[in-house]
Amino acid sequence: MLPKELQQKLLLIRNLIDECLTVDGMPKGVKEGRPLREQETQSKPAGKIDYSKNLKAFVKTYSKNMSGPQKFVLILAYITKGEINKDVKVDLVKKNWSKMMSILKGEFNAAYSTRALENDWVEPNGQGVYRLKSSWRQIFK
Repeated sequence: MLPKELQQKLLLIRNLIDECLTVDGMPKGVKEGRPLREQETQSKPAGKIDYSKNLKAFVKTYSKNMSGPQKFVLILAYITKGEINKDVKVDLVKKNWSKMMSILKGEFNAAYSTRALENDWVEPNGQGVYRLKSSWRQIFK
């Protein structure tokens, strides 16, 4: 049990933090559901996706604020240049992922392909083989 004086100070700190983070129930800097920083929306391509970039530049440009399954689909899209029904072995995605770990913030997880499948972004074509579905661009929403 913490001493009462320490509990009061921690409560004061928590209240100050909460006050700094919220304004009228909204996170500070957010209005009408808009993101705090403009860079948070940069993963959404303004138009055509640029597959001519090298892998690192491509991933860095488009992967901001994406989940693991979205990043899985993004790498798959890079490999296939966005073509649907083009088969890619999951090992190739893993290999490319391992080159991007500092950008992707972590190791590849096999559950990513399962979640991408559940979101209808990819479809399997044999064991350990995936292909993009026409709905794959939903990863940018």
